[in-house]
Amino acid sequence: MSMQEPQYVVPRIDIIEQPAVNNNPPAVVNMGRIGLVGTFSWGPVGVPIHGYSEEWFESQLGDYEAGLTGWLSMHGIFMQNATQDVTVIRIAGASAKQASGTFNDANNNPSAVVTALYPGDKPISVSWQAGTNPNTVKLIVIADGTSQTYDNLTLTNFNTVVDPNVSVAAAQGATALPAPIASTPLEGGDPGADAQDTDYVNGLNLLANVPVHIVLCAQQSSTTVQAALLALGANNSVGNGLAFPVLNMPEGDDQEAIVTAMESVQGIRGVVASPWGTFDDLPGVTVATDGHYAGVLANISAWYSPSNQTVQGLSSLQNSYSDDDVYDLTVARVSPITLDPLTGNYIIRNGVSTFVMPENGDSDDWSQINVRREFDNLETGIYVGTQWAKSSVDPNLPTQLATWIDNFLLTAKKNQEITDYQPTTAYRDSTNQRRVVTSISVQPLYAADFIDNYVAQWSGATSS
Repeated sequence: MSMQEPQYVVPRIDIIEQPAVNNNPPAVVNMGRIGLVGTFSWGPVGVPIHGYSEEWFESQLGDYEAGLTGWLSMHGIFMQNATQDVTVIRIAGASAKQASGTFNDANNNPSAVVTALYPGDKPISVSWQAGTNPNTVKLIVIADGTSQTYDNLTLTNFNTVVDPNVSVAAAQGATALPAPIASTPLEGGDPGADAQDTDYVNGLNLLANVPVHIVLCAQQSSTTVQAALLALGANNSVGNGLAFPVLNMPEGDDQEAIVTAMESVQGIRGVVASPWGTFDDLPGVTVATDGHYAGVLANISAWYSPSNQTVQGLSSLQNSYSDDDVYDLTVARVSPITLDPLTGNYIIRNGVSTFVMPENGDSDDWSQINVRREFDNLETGIYVGTQWAKSSVDPNLPTQLATWIDNFLLTAKKNQEITDYQPTTAYRDSTNQRRVVTSISVQPLYAADFIDNYVAQWSGATSS
């Protein structure tokens, strides 16, 4: 983990990551919480929205709408599992605008202004009628196939209307109540589909303090957004959630162009999904597969490789990769999705991340996604589980820490989450007694990428 020189100001726990000479560290808990940044047709902008089902998110952020990105990747996520742990940041471009309507009194002077709560073109209509009490009006708001009625309103209590779709206020200088009017749609709303790279980057910044472990910018493939995703993956602290980004290649790029583009894509965490495809329930709409890939990762334990995992919800892929193509993409650190001719399923062909060991490292084994995520899991588990050690004045603290960590790793070994570990060492820094240092070395699980079956003709002879 890249980090600035530590400042010993307040009690804290740090996880400092470095390549090991003979051993590479793994993970222990499921890192399946997804963070998504994208454009949607409805809902608050720039606010983390957390949920577990596609139906719930559609009630808050709207359904599919051409030109908007968020639903496309979110649909890919939920097609892998009906229930996922997702946090969404809705962003919007400069064109974003809330629909509104100004309603006049009997003398045709402005009386009331009804404004949609959020930018978007969601169909919302309102009707004004005489109120039940004298000298009042009744407001009816129609949206999502239902209506809400607010009775006995006056110019002074419009602001008491609490509706999931609109706000109401008296028009400036209003002196009389709105005249009765039949159902009338609010106008001028725009969801802000023209979001730019900077909007996505700002959305990612909002996710930096949300504990998510897999992040994506819906349907985005620009180098600016790729760099921002990789920066989030490299710089997020354990306390805020170690984030594993899922990146896209531009639509339509062939295998050679992707390999060339990957020369500029490298990060300590991350995976590049390719190619684009089409949903089996939305014919004719081509989508980046970042959501599909994120959904697969969320479904498997961190120490499992995504290699050979089935990807649900695709009817076709934009590029059909040959075995030679897959080899070149693997070397370039791209994790492609291809059709498995034996089963007819779409599968992830390798579990290679964007991470490449530095030149002074001893191996490139960390380039396997499951090893990378195992490592993140291990860091998270130790960080959370050793909070009791902060501010301790016990002279036996180094021994206590080493014992706790070894018990933690022993449990992981028994659960077959790691292969083995070396006994942890811990000591107080002689140059700064406030600092306790531990040394942790773990042997992770490695995905079986190569299965070599040797077949020979048996002569039929038996040995005695």
